[in-house]
Amino acid sequence: KHMKNQVFTTSNNLPVVLLAAAISGAPVLVGKIPAIVTYDTVPTVGPYETVVATEGVYEQPYTIAADVAAGDPLYLDGGEMGDADGDTTGVVFGHALEKLVFADGATGTCKVILPR
Repeated sequence: KHMKNQVFTTSNNLPVVLLAAAISGAPVLVGKIPAIVTYDTVPTVGPYETVVATEGVYEQPYTIAADVAAGDPLYLDGGEMGDADGDTTGVVFGHALEKLVFADGATGTCKVILPR
């Protein structure tokens, strides 16, 4: 017998309504679920409907206050990705897939894997 209550066969791409407009590639939290916006929100005046990806590896901008090792958690706070020093959400957005050296600059881009 087939399961009748399954809504999606995969949850990687989910249709959502966001609280604010967002562009493709932007990191967002859907509640406490880390996600990447896959399409610019429609319409440009709320409600802001789009699709988000909840799995994968993405090149994302960051701001750090100290060195970050590959595998360390990154947080999303106010739309900005960074280390635990600037976090106020307590939600791990993803993990750095490369070493980030503060002396090389507090901002840049890095590969981030979303948690599963």
